[in-house]
Amino acid sequence: EELNGDYSVSIQYPITKEDVMWMYLTPYNIVRNSEGQLFTLHTFETSMSGGKAVLNVSGRHISYYLADKNVGKIDYRGADGWKALDEIKKYIEKNWDYHGPHDDRYVDYEFSFNSDITERHDIAYEKISPYYAIVGAENSMINLYGGEMHRDNFYISVNYRKEGSRDNAFKIEHGVNMLEIKERISVKDIVTGVYSTDNYGNGDDFTDNTFTGIPPHQVLKHLQFSYSGDSKYREDGQAYLDSHRDPEVSYEVRFKDLRFNDRYKDWMALQTFNIGDTGKVKCGALGIEVDQKIIARTINDITGETESVTLGNFMPNMFRSNKYSNLIARDSSSSRRLTALEALNRTP
Repeated sequence: EELNGDYSVSIQYPITKEDVMWMYLTPYNIVRNSEGQLFTLHTFETSMSGGKAVLNVSGRHISYYLADKNVGKIDYRGADGWKALDEIKKYIEKNWDYHGPHDDRYVDYEFSFNSDITERHDIAYEKISPYYAIVGAENSMINLYGGEMHRDNFYISVNYRKEGSRDNAFKIEHGVNMLEIKERISVKDIVTGVYSTDNYGNGDDFTDNTFTGIPPHQVLKHLQFSYSGDSKYREDGQAYLDSHRDPEVSYEVRFKDLRFNDRYKDWMALQTFNIGDTGKVKCGALGIEVDQKIIARTINDITGETESVTLGNFMPNMFRSNKYSNLIARDSSSSRRLTALEALNRTP
């Protein structure tokens, strides 16, 4: 499972005459994992492993049923999180009446929704899937409101924090020589200054010097918003800067690689944590402590053990505290020079 992302299952089952259970792994059949979650099977592939035939099956969480439906026209002003989900649910189109021989085979699943997000935004959707309206579309609920999605079979919530997640759940250190853990650091999206304007040319600049030494020069951004008659451009300008002030840091942890090494005992404890749990990691390469969140987790359903987790302090295009749907981004001259330098460096 990924936070605000993929939620899927993979199955490998031997094909034998003695055990015919593999014959039940067929398209659109539903399986239940050890955590009680339902998955619809969609992709099948046979292969040979050790001289034996194996059926490899993939499936998606039952909530993806909503990706196969459509919503009618939604245009609602000033909806909080709960109301946005309620509007999406209200306008889910029912099965079309084909008057054909298979009408009685089509099923409708009933979903319930919830949200604790109190911010209000204007929502507008038409002829897209309910799932895409919640997460995926440029103006999806996740992108407009921020928040984290929780999926529990036929129940979906979008809250400030994923249901059941814990804050400050872990505190560990990553040394530069801990090569069994995949570390990724990116500073390419750091911004040190923003100049934000509205339709009337009103503008304010915001600077940030909290991250001393990175980068060694100013990185400036000019943002123009289509707001008029209020000061919301200031709010969103500051929010944009706040979300681009730190380097992106992530860690991919595969526990089988760490099991017999005492140096990684603090990392092994992450097996007991869940999607959305947060903590701190001391980043040896940068010499700073960074906030981290578990954004992906893979579980072995036979053993019940967590096989891997991914930590990150970012979720590109997945969640953010403010929306920027009224944004017209203009590259600064420094940004254009950097793009030109990157292109030059790629030239053979």
